Amino acid sequence: MNISQLYPRRFANGNDIGAATPTLPICKVTMEQVGPVRKPVIWFLGARKGIILHATLARQIAAIHGDDTDQWHGKRVTIHTVPVKRPDGTHALSIRARAEDAPSRPPLPTAPAIGTRRSAYTGEDLSDPAARARHLEAAKAETRQAVAAIVNRRRQAAAS
Repeated sequence: MNISQLYPRRFANGNDIGAATPTLPICKVTMEQVGPVRKPVIWFLGARKGIILHATLARQIAAIHGDDTDQWHGKRVTIHTVPVKRPDGTHALSIRARAEDAPSRPPLPTAPAIGTRRSAYTGEDLSDPAARARHLEAAKAETRQAVAAIVNRRRQAAAS
């Protein structure tokens, strides 16, 4: 049986979200009793559990939608998780927020335009079709040599 079913939590944590990155509209922020203290909890439309609004998460949403939590109703944020190391040395997934349309990572650099790439085998400009053909032949020859070396090593190992 799953421990989270035996002992259900009142609020969602990073494990509940995992690798998902849902974009959700904010319903409200309330103060809830969490153990001996009261903490802010953010609730999303359609979600069954709220998320404890820790300082980092609160600052991220405030940077997107302003400091007044009463004005967050209906505003959308994308929720995601990041791995963190706790003070006791254990690892956990912490919940973070970003603007609805913001990418989770910076875009990968684009490849250089054709004509600026050079062959690692021949050093020739790959915009020339003949140079590309020589590049491919050199790559095939290198692959054949590597495979032959592996086969020879296996044969020698089997023979001994």
